[in-house]
Amino acid sequence: MPQARIRHPRTYVLLSSLLLPAAGAVVAAPPAVHASPPPASAETLLSSGAARPATTITLQAGDTLWGLSRQYGIPVAVLQAANGLGTSTLIYAGRPFVIPGGMVLSVRAAVDSIARSWGVTPGALAALNDLHTSIVEAGTRLYLPASPAAPTTAAEILDLAHLVQSEAGNQPFLGQVAVAAVVLNRMKAPGFPKTVAGVIFQPGQFESVSNGTFWMAPDPQAYQAAEAALNGEDPTGGALYYYNPSLTTNKWMEDLPVLVTIGAQVFCR
Repeated sequence: MPQARIRHPRTYVLLSSLLLPAAGAVVAAPPAVHASPPPASAETLLSSGAARPATTITLQAGDTLWGLSRQYGIPVAVLQAANGLGTSTLIYAGRPFVIPGGMVLSVRAAVDSIARSWGVTPGALAALNDLHTSIVEAGTRLYLPASPAAPTTAAEILDLAHLVQSEAGNQPFLGQVAVAAVVLNRMKAPGFPKTVAGVIFQPGQFESVSNGTFWMAPDPQAYQAAEAALNGEDPTGGALYYYNPSLTTNKWMEDLPVLVTIGAQVFCR
């Protein structure tokens, strides 16, 4: 029987998933011109099918990574990567937890195009899906990370310096940088506000904001620490919380995984 001529490479990719050979059949390889169609543009990708965006839930008592994995149909390793857990399986009730979005590609597409379509960085998309190639084949299931934080403004730099001064003005410079880094880490993490001001003024998060000492004037070193953190320095390795063991009344933080101790403050996630 003569072989049907397929004129468009993308049509071949879509049809090939429907025309399955019978068991034991020997199928000739398709012509090379059809074997590697060009990657789709961002516009084509967006119109090729629905995708579920990333969402954030609040963890409940009794939630486990394995239970959430079964509930949402997402591998445990993907949930760990999306929430910055590394290899840890510890999650805590009351905390925000990101559920990655997802899609199955109906066309061959470039990682850059997919990232641009969904407002995420190519690096975040590649890391979440353990991608080691710039092109993703049709039929691949991808998980979508949360959108990145907006750029920091000059006003937010001032807020960050205020927080450094009031929370760590008597700590080593490295500890001051660490406090600023915690704010920026929260901006990148799911479930937290996406601006410096949003993180700092989130109710009940920082003692200096609650008691008013936040408004003391920052000294030059506080500005330097804020700028160091904004330039990418993070002595904590990704901490989202910190406390002084001799002062804190939030005993639940003592159960968090400790990343580093700098001066009198313990930084954890």
